[in-house]
Amino acid sequence: MALGSMKMEIPYVLKKNGMYYAHNSAGYVHRVLMAELYTEEYAKSHASRSDDVQAIPITDLINGPDEVQDYIDRLEVMRDVMRAQGTD
Repeated sequence: MALGSMKMEIPYVLKKNGMYYAHNSAGYVHRVLMAELYTEEYAKSHASRSDDVQAIPITDLINGPDEVQDYIDRLEVMRDVMRAQGTD
């Protein structure tokens, strides 16, 4: 279960063969900031079914909220450019 409208808890990512599960089951990504976020319960349950899948809390991978904010800022720039070009 991907993280959606749930109460505040530390999100988890799933890692396999050195790569993270991508958003919307779209394959794998190298950067944790591009990975899908899961509940702890789902991530640990999923990882327990396979020796090569790890459930990792993002707090183990991201160096605080400033790192996330930098990513959010870049995404907002991309969104604004796409809107300005009429790409919705």
